[in-house]
Amino acid sequence: MRRINNTDKNTGSNEISALYKKMLPPMLALNSVLILICLIGGFGWRKLTGLIIGFIYMMWCLWYLGRTVVRAVDMTVKKAKHTMAYCYAVRYAGLFALCFAAFELDLFSAAGILLPQFYPRAVLSLDALTGKNYFGKD
Repeated sequence: MRRINNTDKNTGSNEISALYKKMLPPMLALNSVLILICLIGGFGWRKLTGLIIGFIYMMWCLWYLGRTVVRAVDMTVKKAKHTMAYCYAVRYAGLFALCFAAFELDLFSAAGILLPQFYPRAVLSLDALTGKNYFGKD
């Protein structure tokens, strides 16, 4: 059975782009706070580089997930499930590769890589707890 999306093709992409742009400032603020804590607390440069690399990777993952979801809407159910599973596999393989490089090369911190991966959940959870519905539809 094939699902057909009768809406404008750019609608999903526009909504995801808008959400991405709304989420970027709070996540950037969270990362900046952690970087300041690292600088004030006297943590090493490995933590700072880990936070920066982790933030860049997290932003790429959000972008990639958004594009994949928009593409999957126009697919059959079976193909969409396969596409989303592939998307998750690519994202987690990249995360494992970064953590492996952090442990083996010791150039950046694995904690710095992993912490930014929780920013989207933290931002959306705070929005839900405050009841502002800043990221939801009106």
